[in-house]
Amino acid sequence: MQSEKLKRSRAFHKRREEDVFLSIKKELYSKLGTRIEVTTDNNFIEGMLITVTSEYIGLEVNDGYGSGDVIYVRLREINQVWDQSFV
Repeated sequence: MQSEKLKRSRAFHKRREEDVFLSIKKELYSKLGTRIEVTTDNNFIEGMLITVTSEYIGLEVNDGYGSGDVIYVRLREINQVWDQSFV
């Protein structure tokens, strides 16, 4: 009986986590082509959002010395996103 409750609880939390990531992906997808700032545990990245997939986002960053490089960040590693167009 306890095992069945634990399985249901895990399934509920997994669905909840998937719902959260789906809403984040939808929000990010609506921001394609805009400049955003992303923080992870170890990095602060700012650039133009060019790609959103089920696992990661792609940011085109420009360091001022030529064409922009693309940096890919896993969605699960993102702590916070700021939309620079609202600043």
